[in-house]
Amino acid sequence: MANKITDLTIKSWFVGRFEGRACSNGLYLVYRETMATPLWRFRYRLSGQQRQMFIGSYKDLSLAEATKEGKRLNALVALGHDVAKEKQDRKLDGTPHKNSGAWGSWPKLILEGASLLGKRSAVKVLLEGEKAAEADYAAALKDPALSADIHTLIETKLLPTQQSHIRSLDRVLDAIPA
Repeated sequence: MANKITDLTIKSWFVGRFEGRACSNGLYLVYRETMATPLWRFRYRLSGQQRQMFIGSYKDLSLAEATKEGKRLNALVALGHDVAKEKQDRKLDGTPHKNSGAWGSWPKLILEGASLLGKRSAVKVLLEGEKAAEADYAAALKDPALSADIHTLIETKLLPTQQSHIRSLDRVLDAIPA
């Protein structure tokens, strides 16, 4: 966009209702006649298909927070995640979408595993999943086609957060009696 969007700019939009105003990198603000408050919408393309999802209300999510969330979602999309479908799966109370494959079944499997095999085994499985995601982020950083923004996001936010999760799970695992 040519002009940087500010909170003041957004507030000036509220004189009327609108279907969508672009803010940045797939982030839009929607304020329909039927809405009590404007909502943030994230739009993206995956496998040639246009996808979209609401990420929160303007009342609860500032422009800075929505922009940060949009960057996080863009990074996930760049890694091949269908973030709208994943959100829908979570809304279905852990019941995976019929096309979600192994990753959609993951939360249900972990909960069942914890019941059957015990907490230690469940944490080990979670730890392996976190380490696999860490490896995915590291591999993505080696991709020359990855945009500079996404590279920076992975390198400065997502990968360090993933590594923090791994350290936390290691500590949890150490605290669970064998």
